[in-house]
Formats: sequence, C-alpha cells, structure tokens
Amino acid sequence: YTVFSTRQKKFIVLLLSTAGLVAPLSSTMYLPALNTIQTEMNTTSVMLKLTISLYMVGMGIAPMVWGTLSDTVGRRPIYIISFVIYILACVGCALSNGIGMLLAMRLIQSLGSSSVIAVGAGSLCDLFEAKRRGRALGFFFVGALIGPIIGPTIGGYVSQYLDWRWTFWILAILGGVVLVLIVIFLPETHRGVVAAKYDVRMENVTPPSKSWAFNPLLPLYYLKYPYVTLTIINISLAYGGLYAMSTSMPASFARVYNLSTSNVGLTYIASGVGNIIGSVAGGNFADFMMHRFRDRMERAQVAAEPHEDGDAPTITIADVPKEQRLTGGVYFCWLMPTCLLIFGWLINKHEPLAAVLVVQFFFGLGMTFIFSAYSTYLVDIFTGRSATITALNNSTRSIWAAVCSVIEDPIETGIGPGWTFTLFALL
Repeated sequence: YTVFSTRQKKFIVLLLSTAGLVAPLSSTMYLPALNTIQTEMNTTSVMLKLTISLYMVGMGIAPMVWGTLSDTVGRRPIYIISFVIYILACVGCALSNGIGMLLAMRLIQSLGSSSVIAVGAGSLCDLFEAKRRGRALGFFFVGALIGPIIGPTIGGYVSQYLDWRWTFWILAILGGVVLVLIVIFLPETHRGVVAAKYDVRMENVTPPSKSWAFNPLLPLYYLKYPYVTLTIINISLAYGGLYAMSTSMPASFARVYNLSTSNVGLTYIASGVGNIIGSVAGGNFADFMMHRFRDRMERAQVAAEPHEDGDAPTITIADVPKEQRLTGGVYFCWLMPTCLLIFGWLINKHEPLAAVLVVQFFFGLGMTFIFSAYSTYLVDIFTGRSATITALNNSTRSIWAAVCSVIEDPIETGIGPGWTFTLFALL
C-alpha cells in the first residue's frame, strides 16, 4: 500500500499529531488571561470573546482551501506555507497594542494553523490502508483534541508568572520547531501527486484534480449526501459543547471556587485525560468493529456456500460496510449530553470541584470516542478526497464551536449555568 516502513509511518503520525496540536492549543491558551487583557487593552468582555470566535471562524473557513489544494498539489507545500503564516501571526499577536490589531492577528493566526487538521488526515489516509486507519487517526486526533484542554493549563501559569504576551511567543517558538521538523523530515505522501511526479502507474489511486484546484467551496459539495451531513452534525454538536464548557470555566471557577489564574488552568487536565483515552480507544474500537464484522461475513459466506479448504474467497476490510465504524456512537451517544447537564447543575449548586472534574473527564472520554470513530468513517468513504472531506468536517464543527463560545456567556448571565448547559445538553 505504501513504500514507507512501519517505523517511518509511526514517526509521521507523531509529527502530524504534534503539528495538529498547534491550532486548538492556540485557540485556548490565553483564556485564563482574558481578564488581564481586558484591563490592559481597556476593552469589553464581548470584544475579547470575539477574539475566540473569530479564531474559530477562521479555523472553519481556511481548511476548505487548504484541504482542496492539498488534494491537488500535495500535502507538503501546504504544511510549509501555512506554518510560515502562523508563526508571523503569533508574533503579531504578541506585539498587539490594541483590540483591533489582536482581532486581525488572531484571524490570520487561525488561517495559518488550521491546515494540519484537514491535510493531516489526508496524509494518514495516504499511508494507512483501511484496516489500520482507525487506530492511526485515533492517535493523530489526540493532538487536536487535547489542545483546547492543555492550552489553558499552560497559559494560566505563563500569564500569571510571565505575561499574557508570552503565550503567543511560546506558540511562535512551537510553530517554528514544527516547521523545521516538517521541512527536514516530512516527505510528500499524496499517492496521486507522487505517482504523477515520478510517472509511476498505480492502481486505485485518485489522480490530482485540476478542474477544482482552487475552489474553496468544493467541500460543501459533499453535504448533498445525507450520511455525510448527519455525521458532521453529530460531531459539530459535540465540539460545540466542549467549547461552551471550556469558555465558561475561567469565570465560573474563579467565581464559585475562588481559583487563581494558574489553578483554573489546571482544571482543564481532567477533560484532557478523557480526550486522550477516548481518542485512542475510539480509533481502536472502530478498527475492532470492522474486523469483527469481516469475520462474521466470512462465517456467513462459508455457511451459505461451503468450499473446499483454501478455495473460499477472501473477504477483506474493503468489503465491510463503512458504517460499522459508527457503532461506537451508538454506545456512547448518551454520555456527552448527560455530562453537560450534570456539569451545569453542579456549578449552579456550588457542588465540590472534584465532582465537576469527574464529569469533565467522562465528557472528554465520550466526545473524543465518537469524534475519532466518526471522523475515520468520513475518511473511509471518500479516501481519494480525504483532506477535502476532513476540511468540511473541521469547518462545520469550528463554526458551531465559535457560535457556542459567543452565546454561552450571555445565556449563562441570563438564566444561570444549570439551565444554560441543560440547553446545550438538549442540543
């Protein structure tokens, strides 16, 4: 399936997972310092929340461009160009002297950081055949899913003991390290682009398309399929719940539990641990269900049409309905709304912080379990356009997360955290 060795593929997964950490880490790392930034820039909380929402909107729009281009010109050039943009924007954020400049730099920062989310899934689809793809994508999504959680943990200490601007200097340094690693160690993986470059004739390879090369609206084409739309809606609703919870925590925990900026950051660890376990377990479970159904198909075929030993046709993972990857959603779909509901009322009733953290852990576990399995399903059904379909997935969930991060605060101010998260749980 690929010329890369197992060791090389593992390294690429590790590198891309690290690169995938950058975008979500950048979205939340400065959350604990919002009050400090508001005072320093003499602005309102609404304008500061807009820096979060604008970033998420950028993360929703840009991958549709990056993903489409990567399916045309290859993965490697997109990584390099986007990380150069990201590093320059981080420097701009650190040097911002007003809310207007910070808003502009945050938008540019999101445009640069968001490429890996879509293009990374495409790279792994290039490297791993279907029977091992779920596990690989599960490890890849670890970076993207723990970023929103460990960001505030790191940012809380950086803001309290250094300065909020140092959060962006640290992100610029991280982006520079990732860029150097990509330039030196990451090869081109797009199977069609590599085959065309070296005039290699390969079977079952989607050639690079020229007709839609620069059409950023191409990912929206796939919304005509109901199974794509319904899957993406499920992922988006879960992601929106995560951001509603994450953006509410700094103010709520400081008010209810009297926590310092750094200690508020530490509370995100519980959900982060759940995210890691859920992402890896979800990918492995999706692969397990595919293998189990394949074995069941083989037994049914043998029973229906007995063959002599060695004559029975082999059933491969490619023959298994891709919808088997969605089984994890059936088992865990109840966990996220239940946790959102309990989280809101625990805060509302000023219950012990330990109980809140336990609920956050299980929310992270359920959300990423489903996210990993559903995302792998989308890649499986559109293997030749894996980066494009992942861009669509990322765009819709990021835009919904932006909406949730904006509306959570005024809703909670009006009706309290209990009823606010009851509404999110119903969604």
